[in-house]
Amino acid sequence: MAVLTERQRAILQAVVENYIRSAEPVGSRTIARLTGLNLSPATIRNEMADLEAMGYLEQPHTSAGRIPSYKGYRYYVDHLLTPEAIDRAWVEALERRFYARSVEIEEALRKTAAILAELTHYAVVALGPEVFTARLVKLEFVPLDEARAVTVLVTDTGHVEHKVVELPQGLSTEDLAHLVERINAELKGTAISTLAPKIHRLLAQAMESNREALFRAERFFEALLHPREEARLIVDGTTEIIAQPEFRSVDRVRELLKLFEAEEPLFTVLRQVEDGVQVHIGLEDVLGLGSPLSLVTATLTVGEGQRTTIGIIGPPRMDYAKAIGLLSALSFIFDAWRERGLG
Repeated sequence: MAVLTERQRAILQAVVENYIRSAEPVGSRTIARLTGLNLSPATIRNEMADLEAMGYLEQPHTSAGRIPSYKGYRYYVDHLLTPEAIDRAWVEALERRFYARSVEIEEALRKTAAILAELTHYAVVALGPEVFTARLVKLEFVPLDEARAVTVLVTDTGHVEHKVVELPQGLSTEDLAHLVERINAELKGTAISTLAPKIHRLLAQAMESNREALFRAERFFEALLHPREEARLIVDGTTEIIAQPEFRSVDRVRELLKLFEAEEPLFTVLRQVEDGVQVHIGLEDVLGLGSPLSLVTATLTVGEGQRTTIGIIGPPRMDYAKAIGLLSALSFIFDAWRERGLG
């Protein structure tokens, strides 16, 4: 990534923050008024052209002002942003909810998601803690015919999931039954959230001489490790996000609502995010959307071994300072809750 001068950093920050507020391309005269750099609009136009050439800005059409690119948003988040200070009253209100000894984690998450959606005007998704804490008790495999089998996944939370699955080519039912036996023998008690890489290692040891069959077996077992009922994906703020200018088209609204209804793409993304507060810019390819999206997440530990992930979804033009500030404050609340032994 190119090293930006202080002048370029100030101009980029002004473009990003003005575009977040206005949703309109930002021109050189606006930047001259906002930055206090004491530069002429012509000088600013030259700097903006350089930032565009380096990939930090884009020009939607000739004679328009500039808007940030994904690269520009990334630089802003990593180097220029200051998280917004959060109203102490909001933090105290959430703390009261979490400190109530009778509170259920899922109930607290639902209320928190609703508040975050109201404060940010974006959608909020949260993954209930069961998806992280459920552990494997048993995986069963019952062939139906040469092409299909019934699999049964049993977890220590009492969840039992049946699936009819297509058998992978190149592997006999005897081979698959043997692999299931090894998984049960060696991985019983493993958290479902960490099962996939451990199964990968087990399969690699068992099938090191047949790479093609290994790939097919991995795809087969991967499909078995998503207990949908236990995911408890909480979604709030859909009416908030579709009010954003980027989603005024009927097709984009329909596309977004399908994403929330399908759940699986969001579920997969939330399971894979790293700990702490993270910013993910340009997730449309991962989520199968045509509309640009960003996601700010916090993955937090609650109680003894329980984890939860909460995310704020908006357009790339989202207010990252507010989203990061809110989720950072939320992480402090979760930490305090855990320290008090209330999880």
